[in-house]
Amino acid sequence: MNNNFLADFGFNNKEFVIYYTLVTRGPLTISEILENSSLHRPYAYKTVESLIRKKIVTVKQVKVKKVYIAEPPSKIKEMLEDRKEKASVALQQLEELYTSPHLETTVTHHQGRLGVTAMFRDLVVSQKKGDIFYRYTSEKNTNEANKLLPKDYRAIRDKKALERFVIAHSDVVAGKQKRLERAMKIVPKGEANFKHDCIQLIYGNKVSFINLGKLQGVIIEDENIASFQREIFKLLYKRL
Repeated sequence: MNNNFLADFGFNNKEFVIYYTLVTRGPLTISEILENSSLHRPYAYKTVESLIRKKIVTVKQVKVKKVYIAEPPSKIKEMLEDRKEKASVALQQLEELYTSPHLETTVTHHQGRLGVTAMFRDLVVSQKKGDIFYRYTSEKNTNEANKLLPKDYRAIRDKKALERFVIAHSDVVAGKQKRLERAMKIVPKGEANFKHDCIQLIYGNKVSFINLGKLQGVIIEDENIASFQREIFKLLYKRL
């Protein structure tokens, strides 16, 4: 087979030819590999050793001959999935260290349940250990709002020991347990109509607005705007 469809996964053409030959022909000696692959002996030996190091070909001694055996393709799939998982962890760590040198304000729009969930994920993922975020919350149904959180939202939040200050109306506070990492103030009844079914989050250099009723929102990334909103929050928090 000439089409090396494993090239993107680190297999050169010679490796692909030998692996494909072993998969389709079964266990072979080096002489049989040469007959079926049309490779020169020095290249065949070198390539087989490379496949052994990659742990997708094994060698077995049968009497006086060495027989080379291909691992099942599922082994390659497992290896690729493992690499993907390791790369994802490494990229996440880089993401947490990354500070984007934006010269302009960036606004991203999010729509639907997955979009709102992505907004909550951005909050916990972009924060560093011990960071503080601020939240105005006026959801009409706290249980429904909690269903929009990523499954690992609380785990990530607690692992990073994120602190939060919250301003909410009394209906939201009802039933909530007190937490050391959460400080909350209540908007007095009759002082303001604070039941818009919306959430505002202020964290890092971002401000996000979530309309729970319409399941849509925006994230504004701008250090100056975030700082401005943070000061307004603190001012109101002191007054309540």
